[in-house]
Amino acid sequence: MSKKNSKKIKNKNTIKPRSYTSEKIHLNIRGLESEFYRADLIFHGLDHAAPSYEGRVFVNNPKANLDTRTDLEHGYVGSYFVFGHGSCLGDAGHCDVHAEIQKFDVIPNPLRPYNLSIIITDKLRELARTTDDFTVTVVPLVVPPPKLGAEEEVDLENIVKVDKVTIETYDKEEK
Repeated sequence: MSKKNSKKIKNKNTIKPRSYTSEKIHLNIRGLESEFYRADLIFHGLDHAAPSYEGRVFVNNPKANLDTRTDLEHGYVGSYFVFGHGSCLGDAGHCDVHAEIQKFDVIPNPLRPYNLSIIITDKLRELARTTDDFTVTVVPLVVPPPKLGAEEEVDLENIVKVDKVTIETYDKEEK
């Protein structure tokens, strides 16, 4: 993508929460036994009990922020979108995520963290020409949630919450 086609958004109504940067991920792509046909960046245990946001994903650019160009030269590999739940409007404990299903839980808790993946095959191959170590930075682009009244305070500073990030490659299937 050329520089003039990359996105750079400035919006005065946007809040500026902290970016998330993963721990180092070591992956020797050149050392893989066979050519992989696909690579996924997987976010495990992504918490979506937050306001809705776009998560702009950068590889090997821990200083990325809302002003960073969204092109491969700056480590941009894609975005994901979270339809967040914001604050809880029920009684105390209504939105708590329980480790185990309770006796009368007919429907699983919709706030349970989930896994999300982004296909980064070509971008990872390009980035892997120079390194075997990767960090993943997510820059959240958030529009403040509307004020509805007596709802709980929403943490607008720590939007991106994830258990861990991995890169997985897939071999071609043999016929």
